[in-house]
Amino acid sequence: VAVINCELAIVTGTKKHIIADWKRKYAMGVPKKGPFINRMSDRFVRRIIRGMLPHRNFRGKDALTRIMCYVGEPAELKGEKMSVKNATELPNAKFMTVGALCKALGGK
Repeated sequence: VAVINCELAIVTGTKKHIIADWKRKYAMGVPKKGPFINRMSDRFVRRIIRGMLPHRNFRGKDALTRIMCYVGEPAELKGEKMSVKNATELPNAKFMTVGALCKALGGK
């Protein structure tokens, strides 16, 4: 499974609450022990997907190795068939992109 344009993925909620929640999670840990939260869009999305999988058993680890997350559209996936969801289909109009969230947390 390939997830492209990770920086354009959306997180629902008000910007104030989203940023406050992730800053709390980011500040919760100790720098040497974790929890480690990446501020790069592709790694951020991969960690969120990891939370949806049973990553501590063999099936989950195997599934996680098959998931590839990319910023932008990589050259090897140009011209492939893709399924795209639109943010305008959401019932809640309040959201922000993962790229904007990562920048608010101090990413590039």
